[in-house]
Amino acid sequence: MHPDQDALALPWPRIGAYTNATAYCNPPFAKAGSFARVAAESPHCRTLMLIPASVGTRWWAEHVDGRALVVLLRPRIVFLQPNGTPCTAGINRDCALLAYGWTPGYVC
Repeated sequence: MHPDQDALALPWPRIGAYTNATAYCNPPFAKAGSFARVAAESPHCRTLMLIPASVGTRWWAEHVDGRALVVLLRPRIVFLQPNGTPCTAGINRDCALLAYGWTPGYVC
């Protein structure tokens, strides 16, 4: 996919259901709910997604609970710069890895 394309406006590919392929998605956290909605509505696409663990939001209740396998990540993720040093402006929130196309549930 080209960086100028809008992943939310394009049809998600038919992978996972007929192949062993899996899509990985690391959406902007501000659009996490929209990406969770599209993944939940694309049962033909097996998808892994790194997303904020916003368990108290409406989009989480509608598009994650009971629809994805959820792995809650602890401790918080630390991103590294190209030289291997930790980013000083990291994400200061809990994250989860969502797996659509597998049996829904929670893992901690």
